[in-house]
Amino acid sequence: MKKIFTTIIISCLIVSTCRSQDEKFKALYLYNITKFIEWPAQAGPFIIKVLGESPVSTIYKAEFGQRTVNAQSVEIINSGSVSELNNAQIIYIPATQSSHIPAAIAKVAGKPVLVITDLPGATSKGASISFVSNGKLNIQISRKNIESHGLKVNTQLIELGIDVD
Repeated sequence: MKKIFTTIIISCLIVSTCRSQDEKFKALYLYNITKFIEWPAQAGPFIIKVLGESPVSTIYKAEFGQRTVNAQSVEIINSGSVSELNNAQIIYIPATQSSHIPAAIAKVAGKPVLVITDLPGATSKGASISFVSNGKLNIQISRKNIESHGLKVNTQLIELGIDVD
């Protein structure tokens, strides 16, 4: 599985030439990251909430909306405010909403939620994963922050990104 994921990411990175392509890769990452995190069992759909508006949510719905995560259907929801960021397994915070990262982290403290941001270095503010781009898209990963939410992370994910702990 690691080879397939790595091949997909490398292939995608080679053709990445514009911002919209980066958004497609972020959606791909959002989907593939779910394979490397262990969430507690729960009934209902697997929910990804996006704070504000982002092309990532539109792309995710189009490309991965019919797929499942842990045998659960996936629901991706745009939330207008931090107060709406409950009952989700993943929260994605785009760069336009980066000022809300501390409030979002506080909202889900201790809950089994993976917080992913578009702000490099946001792992120092409590985010689990942050997208970074320096010519190619990559991820910064904080195992400590992931585990503080009661989630287990597969070491293969740590190897695919930049370990900040």
